[in-house]
Amino acid sequence: MRPSFKCTNAEAKSELEMGAQTFTNAKAELERKGFITIIKRGGLKGCNGVASQFAMSGEWKQWTPPTRSRHAAMNHPISQNK
Repeated sequence: MRPSFKCTNAEAKSELEMGAQTFTNAKAELERKGFITIIKRGGLKGCNGVASQFAMSGEWKQWTPPTRSRHAAMNHPISQNK
């Protein structure tokens, strides 16, 4: 079994200074990109306030960032500071 870890919304707020919605979005993005796997879902709705349990995943090695068109890159705020 892979090592796992837990992090509650309260811990994200106190330790990472991250609001609940930002934490939820970050977890979803990390899972989508293959950095973490959710072992056990937690939360207040029907889970008795149990923290979600996560494990690191190696699936990120297959993830490729979306390609950007040259037009999109030229319209990026950093490109416009020239």
